[in-house]
Amino acid sequence: MQEFDKLGAHVERMLAMQAGFAWASPGHMAFGIALDGLETAALHFTGRRHYYDALRRDVRAAPAGAPAGAPDFETLRPYAARLRALQDLCRPFGRDYLALEIAQHALATCAYHFTREAAP
Repeated sequence: MQEFDKLGAHVERMLAMQAGFAWASPGHMAFGIALDGLETAALHFTGRRHYYDALRRDVRAAPAGAPAGAPDFETLRPYAARLRALQDLCRPFGRDYLALEIAQHALATCAYHFTREAAP
């Protein structure tokens, strides 16, 4: 699905945010949840595993013990809006709709880790 190629910029932004945390730290793993949710949706639509792996090639995690503040989730609002827009094109609660719901819930889980606020 060509729409998933257009989400690449958002994936790169999340990978950059994830790289601000030490490998396997709670912050790093929270972004892993958001990225895995999108990979799951991409697998549903494209049939390709690891759809965004090519974008991961140059991202390095921060060294252990590196300080990392809470990321700015405002920069991910366009990503969340795009997921909702794609979902609007699907039959409500159909397979495609629910595949995109996985990505939305994964992003909300990631945001909750840092903000302790429910997603809007």
